[in-house]
Amino acid sequence: MLVGLSIRNIILIDQLDLTYSSGLHVLTGETGAGKSILMDALGLALGMRAENRVIRHGENQAVISASFELAPAHPAHALMKAQGIDTDGEAIILKRLIPRDGPSRAFINDQPVSVNFLRQIGTMLVEIQGQFEQHGLMNPATHIHILDQFGQCEVQRNKTAIMFEKWRVLHKEFQALQADIEKAKKEEEFIRHSLEELAEFDAQ
Repeated sequence: MLVGLSIRNIILIDQLDLTYSSGLHVLTGETGAGKSILMDALGLALGMRAENRVIRHGENQAVISASFELAPAHPAHALMKAQGIDTDGEAIILKRLIPRDGPSRAFINDQPVSVNFLRQIGTMLVEIQGQFEQHGLMNPATHIHILDQFGQCEVQRNKTAIMFEKWRVLHKEFQALQADIEKAKKEEEFIRHSLEELAEFDAQ
């Protein structure tokens, strides 16, 4: 769940800190009030493409941070741990720094990461939908993860994945042993055939 959004020097915004609690939040306002700026800022924190034209006039850089609270079993934790990122607790902070000159920089829990990895984590945390866009629920690739989370089957899924990997390794070893046996049988047949030919030749 998104719990905080911090924006510095984005277009017309000098400094803005928003906090969210659980439940539905609705952002309203007239056209041109700046709603899209907030959504664009969140998108930048999630790893979307950044251009220095979003930096507020007169400033050298823009900084956006998005804070999330996730369940301990959320798959984002495992992905970040695999990259050596500290994920103690449930809080995760995605941060994007956009300088006036040079490429943007990305951070997760104050540890530098690639923008691609930031985007990968961001897509696991937030789904931003516009009019007529396809919903993530329609993507079959997400169905198994949604079902596992809803059914609280993460522990069983992980155990099954471990057992399957062990089976895959053993099955590969079994196939290799079978190949060795077949090779040995062929060599045995060749040797027997050679001995029979020598016996028929009777070289005494």
